[in-house]
Amino acid sequence: MSLRPSSIFVALLGLAAWLGCNHAEAFVPTDHGSDQPFAPGPPTRLTLNPLTDLRPSWLPDGTGILYGYEVVGRADRDRCLAILPASGGTRQLEICDPKPESVDTADAYSAPAASDAGVLAYVLDRSPANSLVPSRSALEVAPLSQPLNATVIQVIPYTLPTGEMHQAVSHVSWLDQDHLVYVGQQVFYPRACSTCPADTLATGRDLVLVDLGGSSPRLSVVPGTALASSVAPGPTPTSIYYTVSGQ
Repeated sequence: MSLRPSSIFVALLGLAAWLGCNHAEAFVPTDHGSDQPFAPGPPTRLTLNPLTDLRPSWLPDGTGILYGYEVVGRADRDRCLAILPASGGTRQLEICDPKPESVDTADAYSAPAASDAGVLAYVLDRSPANSLVPSRSALEVAPLSQPLNATVIQVIPYTLPTGEMHQAVSHVSWLDQDHLVYVGQQVFYPRACSTCPADTLATGRDLVLVDLGGSSPRLSVVPGTALASSVAPGPTPTSIYYTVSGQ
């Protein structure tokens, strides 16, 4: 798979190492900066949720936005998924845990992505309402028309055959109908002081490719993507864009 980092610094770092052995004039990168917006007009607010909205992604045909949102009025702080028209407005679809007995459990849907074939991928975390660490977490796929009829692709945390351990998954994207890519993360729970409440700090470790074309899912680390912090599909199914922590 060919990789196309979105961070210019990554490319320049490799080029600088090569130039270190060459006495030619130093390379001067082209300035691609801009102080102009990508689209004319002021920013438009699309959602009116007073709580958290996060991790938006486009539907494949560009007609809507798939995203996660925190549910108002629930003590367990559930997070659901929704589809919103591209121009904003009323949610066209809401995906939440329907079980009434789950009111004492935080059910958090996140990292949604829809494929051209109408398949939805997402991460589902479940934990006691006041717990910091999920008691159950998994990457799942389901038909977009029946989003709760899901198949577990990978229980989280997990250890790959190469020894990498991932405690969380983010930035899930489809490359084609049989392949997903995402950021495998490590999670830390630092405290500012010995009596302070713990915080949650997730940091990217590797990019992971999921092959769904066989009898069972196959996971593999994308070579050379250590410390990747985000990922998005490239212009072809064999290319991706990604960023690196600290770059």
